[in-house]
Order: sequence, then structure tokens, then C-alpha cells
Amino acid sequence: METRITFSGRFHYRCGGGVTLHSHDDDYQIQLVYSGTADVNIDGTHHKVGEGDIVFLRKGCTHSFTATSPDGLKTLEAKFKSDDAGLPEGIETIFRDQESQIFNLLSHIIFEGQRRNILYTEMCNSLIVEALVLMRRICMGSAVIAFDGSDLKSRKPMRSDYSFAMEAIDGYIYKNIGRNFSLRELADGCGYNQDYLYRIVRKNTGETLIQHVNRIKFEEAKRLIEQSEQSISEISWSLGFESLQYFSRFFRQYAGVSPSEYSSKARSVIRTDY
Repeated sequence: METRITFSGRFHYRCGGGVTLHSHDDDYQIQLVYSGTADVNIDGTHHKVGEGDIVFLRKGCTHSFTATSPDGLKTLEAKFKSDDAGLPEGIETIFRDQESQIFNLLSHIIFEGQRRNILYTEMCNSLIVEALVLMRRICMGSAVIAFDGSDLKSRKPMRSDYSFAMEAIDGYIYKNIGRNFSLRELADGCGYNQDYLYRIVRKNTGETLIQHVNRIKFEEAKRLIEQSEQSISEISWSLGFESLQYFSRFFRQYAGVSPSEYSSKARSVIRTDY
């Protein structure tokens, strides 16, 4: 499947705002609603969409939408070109995301476009293909719920000596990420003594045990800011921090900016043309 991304963005449309009737002669478009509601007109047919809905617009179709919720409409969007005549087959015009799988892929595309790291366009084209495959599976009722990959985000590449102990350590951290736990509790929960865990973490990550725990918490905080609508206070609470002030100091130590500053940039209206 050949695709070429032309546009990606995160948008906030005020109540009553939106896009007037128009069409894209050469582009397909994916629009995912992650907050709010809207009235949508596609080729003369009216629909109501809300949080979790995906609108798949085929090239050449006429469409418009108007935000209807008081707080407006927030969307993730991507446009792309493709000469694959069979591309739309099996993908419905409007359907619901499943376990935030498409939300996560579109978020990744938008941040690749924003950061413009080396080969970011190639990465985005690959992610569009992955999104299309998942969309078709969801619409055909054959999607398998993706495993929660958050526990893999922070790890270094697996080595041949990456041990079951590390799997147990990371599993315990993610299972208990919403509460404070001592390193002794971590060791007991993994079934190993503390000294052994110190050695195995240092060997596999180059970090101390507490550094490893804190890095995972920081990466999860970044992920929640980038890929959710939770407030900073809610994120702080969900990660087991005793106060917002402590969470802010913790986050600034790793990111160099406060969580509010990071959120302002991550959640701002973003548009990338490729």
C-alpha cells in the first residue's frame, strides 16, 4: 500500500466553528474526534459525531462540519495521497476508535511532523499505512485489541542477557505506577532481594534502581500529557504524586520545563504540511 502524507494536525474548533462545504480531489483525510461533538455533512448525508468517532473522507467527496458542544471540538487529522484503487474497501465513513489505537497513531504522526526529525516523512507514511490497516480491521470486526505498549516505551533495546528479572521489575512498576512504593516493596513484589535488583538494573540500563523507576514515571507523564486530555493535576494524581508542586518539580528536573509549559506546547493547535 503506497501512501504519501500531505498534512497532519491537532485542532480546536470553537462552538459554531468548523469547515464549510468543500472537497479534496486528490487527498484522503482521517479525522478523529477526541473531545466535543459536531454535525457533519458528507456527500449530502448528515451525521453527528462525538468523542472517539473517526471520519474517513475519500478523495472527491464533499464534506463540511460544525462544532456543536459548548467547549468546542478537538480533533486529530491527517491527509494523504494514494493511487491504491482498493484502499477504501472495508473502511466505513464513520466508525469508532478501539482502545485508542487510531488516536495513538495519529498522535505519533502529528508529533513526528512537529519535531521534523530525520526521515520524519517516511515515518509518517508508514504510520498512515498502519492506521489504515487497523481502521479496516476495526470496521470489519476483526481487530485484535493492541497490547498496552506503554511498558516498552521507556526501555532500551532488548539484549540477549535482558533477564526475566527486568521483566518482573518493569511489570511491577507499571502495575503500581499510580501509587508510591518503596524499593523494598518492589523487590518483594518481584521475588528478588534488593541488592540483586540493583545489579540487574544497572547491568541492563546503566541506571540505579530509583533512577529507573523515576524515568519510567517521567515517560508515562509525558505520554499522558501528549496523548490524553487529563489535566496536570489528574496526571499527577494518577502517577501517585502527593502534591502538584512535587510533581511539577519532578517533571521540570527531567524535562527542563514545567508540566504546564510542556502541556501548552504539546496540546496547542498544530499543523504540519509535508
